[in-house]
Amino acid sequence: MYVEYILANVRKNMKTTSTFKLNKTVKTMLATGRFRSQEDRNGFKRAMIDAQVSGEMQSRNSQKRSKNSEQE
Repeated sequence: MYVEYILANVRKNMKTTSTFKLNKTVKTMLATGRFRSQEDRNGFKRAMIDAQVSGEMQSRNSQKRSKNSEQE
């Protein structure tokens, strides 16, 4: 039950907002990539967004941990 609570919070915090900006590298890959169909392109884009958001969350969490350890 506790694990489900944590996963729900992680998913809630990993949502993009209207100010989300995709990396330029990913945008270039989307523009020049050869995808078989629009579904393949959308799947790739969705995966890249998830990867970027989770990476940003990890960097924020590590900054919070380092800040907390400095205060102790």
